[in-house]
Amino acid sequence: MKSSKTKNRRWIYAAFVLILLSLISFSILPLISSIVQASQGEQASLVTPETTRLENEALGYQLVLEREPDNENALLGLLENRLTQGDLEAAIAPLQRLAQLNPKQPDYSILLAQSQQQLKNYPEALNTYQQIIVANPGDMRALKGMVDVYLEQNRSQDAINLVQKTLNQALAQQSNESADKSVFNLTSLQLLLEEIYGEQE
Repeated sequence: MKSSKTKNRRWIYAAFVLILLSLISFSILPLISSIVQASQGEQASLVTPETTRLENEALGYQLVLEREPDNENALLGLLENRLTQGDLEAAIAPLQRLAQLNPKQPDYSILLAQSQQQLKNYPEALNTYQQIIVANPGDMRALKGMVDVYLEQNRSQDAINLVQKTLNQALAQQSNESADKSVFNLTSLQLLLEEIYGEQE
C-alpha cells in the first residue's frame, strides 16, 4: 500500500512540475518574442541607411551619365554600386558601355560575359565571348568562358569542337611563324581540351 502512495505522489509531483514549467514558459514566451522582435527591428534599421545611401549614390551616377554617357568614372562608380547592392542584372548596362568604350581592353568584355553567364543568359554570354575571341584569338579567358558556357548547357561536343578548332589554328600559325610570336598558348589549349574530356567521364 505504501508503494502505491509513493507512486501516486511521484505522479502528483511530476504533474505539478509540468504544470509549473508550462506556466513559466507561457509567461516568458511573450518576453522572449518581444526581445527577438526588437533586435530584428534594430537590424532592419541598420540596413536601411546603407541601402538608402547606395540608392542615392546610384542616382547620382545616373544623373552624371544622362549628361555624359561616356563618363568612365561614373560608369565604374555605378558598376561598383550595383555590385555592392548585389544587383548583377543592373550591373550589365554599365559593363556593356565600358566594354564598348574600351574595345582594346578585353577585361570589361570578359566581366560582361561572365555576368551574362552567371545570369544564365547563355546566348548573350556566348556572343560576348565570341566577339572577344574574334578580336583576340588567343585569349584563354574568353575561350575558357565559352567552354564553360557550353558545358553548363551539356554541349560538350561544341566545347570540344571549339578548342580543337583553336588548337588547329594555333598549330597552323606556329608552323608559319616562330613559336614565341604566336598569340596562342598550346599547352593551355591542350590542358583545356583534356579538362573537357575529363568532364565527360
